[in-house]
Amino acid sequence: MLNDIKHELTKRIPSTEEDVQTGCGDVLQTFEITERNKKIPVAGCRVTDGFFEKKQLFKLIRNGQVIHRDTLSSLKHVRDDVQSIKKGVECGLSFTNHDIKFQKGDQIVCYTVRQVTQEAKWDFGF
Repeated sequence: MLNDIKHELTKRIPSTEEDVQTGCGDVLQTFEITERNKKIPVAGCRVTDGFFEKKQLFKLIRNGQVIHRDTLSSLKHVRDDVQSIKKGVECGLSFTNHDIKFQKGDQIVCYTVRQVTQEAKWDFGF
């Protein structure tokens, strides 16, 4: 019966979200491109771990702090639009929010979000 109560409580606790990193890269240089009379910031990166996939989520880390989370509007290798970039390969990317400015030395992290079920940790004491 006590396990049934614990199970019922566990079902009522909302799940939490957890970031699962799939890739990481360093910003080597920054530049802007002009598209439809608007300047768009671009980060020239090298993937240092895992891979970047255009359809996933990205975060910009500066001095150890996450300063922006976004999706990509563009992921390119040389001048070709690509869907993914592997470890050791250089790429250019831009966020959907074009107001974000990259800096040399920034880190870019590619990740997905996983739902984690929480469990009731209640000690009944007997």
